[in-house]
Amino acid sequence: MLLNLEDIIPERFLTNQQSADLKEVFQGCGKVLGELDEMLVEYLDLDSHGPGKKPKRF
Repeated sequence: MLLNLEDIIPERFLTNQQSADLKEVFQGCGKVLGELDEMLVEYLDLDSHGPGKKPKRF
């Protein structure tokens, strides 16, 4: 889980450009982690249907 950027690095230590760049990188990382999480859920679901395994029922 990513924390709020303002809680990690106070604004007073960064220029406006540095802050904007860091926020952009931080958001990109969050997006990639979300996509990886979706893939992991998909593969775990596929694994549950492997040979000799019964499909999950909800």
